[in-house]
Amino acid sequence: MVSPRTHPLTAWLDRTGVLLSAVCLVHCLALPILLTLIPMTQLGWLDEQLFHDLLLTVILPTSVIALSLGCHRHRQWKILGVGFVGLGILAALSLVPHALIDSLAERLLTIFAGCLLVFAHVANFRRCRDADCHHD
Repeated sequence: MVSPRTHPLTAWLDRTGVLLSAVCLVHCLALPILLTLIPMTQLGWLDEQLFHDLLLTVILPTSVIALSLGCHRHRQWKILGVGFVGLGILAALSLVPHALIDSLAERLLTIFAGCLLVFAHVANFRRCRDADCHHD
């Protein structure tokens, strides 16, 4: 049973954050394989920079709101810190010109940042759930 103090928005945003981070990870891992199988001319809609920018515009507010609401509830500042480090890496990668960073390094950093976000959202979700659990 859900406690009346549970904030459903936090749980929904954490789940959405995990999903978006997973989509980002799948994209980073699957795109090189996809590019070798399909000619690039047919993938104009799958422009990597555009995809990252669109995903980041959804991930940033979702994660900031979810992690902030959760931290306000459970006071686990490390979870907020891990999530914000992941977000910072993703934001920095979107701002750095692609000519300045190796493609493999960018991919590895994106995967690392996505893993940090997934960890933070899962931990945030669990801490919020535990904060509402009252043992008599």
